This record gives sequence, structure tokens and C-alpha cells, in this order.
Amino acid sequence: MRFGVFVFIAAVAATCSQARAEGPRTAVWAETILARLPFASGKLDRERYETFTAAYAADRKAYIDGVFDRLFDKALRDGRTRRADALRHDHDRRLKDLQVGVDLSTTAVLSTLDIDGDGVVEYFEAAQELLRLAEAADLDGNGHLDSDERRLAEWCLNTGTKVVDKNDTGAVRRQFRQMERSEVW
Repeated sequence: MRFGVFVFIAAVAATCSQARAEGPRTAVWAETILARLPFASGKLDRERYETFTAAYAADRKAYIDGVFDRLFDKALRDGRTRRADALRHDHDRRLKDLQVGVDLSTTAVLSTLDIDGDGVVEYFEAAQELLRLAEAADLDGNGHLDSDERRLAEWCLNTGTKVVDKNDTGAVRRQFRQMERSEVW
């Protein structure tokens, strides 16, 4: 009886660790990204995507403003003018980084998804390119994207970088180091 319970517990633990290790299937990841993009009548153009990213940037700017306003007011109340000046400079730097990041990401996403280069992203070509990107980022070839593989795929999409050959472990390590250096979140 105890041996049967032990086997059951070991099987449940193995299933839980396997479920935790696997993320969404590559096709599901691609569909999730497609669902977030503002397609209209099966097309996505630069103006529509820039409007979409401007709304995101405005939300992030409001959040950053709220956080820094509270910290700035507290520093002024406490008579810490140097701290207030440092906060003001940090606030301006973060807003500039946000705008640069949004602009670069907009260009990278559109150039990655626009396979034929005509300036308009068709739904089917975006789906095809996202699935290709997900399959390239699936380093272990199991059809699922774990958290590191998802980060890699999203980073490659946002930067316009190609996923390196998964058989070249040195190149994969270098790409992960490059990704970690460039991440700001």
C-alpha cells in the first residue's frame, strides 16, 4: 500500500514539474500575440500601430508621472532638494527611454511582421511570421515555449533580431546574454 502511494506521489510530482516547465504551444503563443495587435479588416498599417503604441506609452507615462510626483513631493516636503533634483532627472530619463523604446519597438515589430515590405501587414503574413519566430525560439524542439523561450521570442520580435541557430549553443548563450543586457524591465 505504501509503495503504491509513493508511486502516485512521484507521478503527481513529475506531472506538476513537467506542466510547470512547459509553456504554451508555439501556435498558441503566436495566436496570443496576434490577438493583441490592432488589425482592422485583416490589415495592420503603421498609422494604426503607432496609435496603438501611443496609447500604451501614454498609460506608462501616467504611471511614471504618478510615482515620481509622489516621490518628488515627499523629497521637497522633507527639504531634500538634491534628492528632488535627482528624481526630476531620473523621471526625464525614464520618459525619454520610454519614448525611444516605443519608437524602436514599433519599427522592429512592423519590419518583422511585414514579410513582403509593402508597409501593410496582412493578418496571414503576420501569423506566418509569428509562428516561424515561435518555432525558431523553441530551443528544445518540444513544441512548447517555456518562460525563457517566450522571453527570447518576444525580445526578438520587439528588437527585430533573428533567433540564432539552436544547434549552436555558444550563439544561443551569446544571444541570451545580449537579451538580458538590453532588457529594461
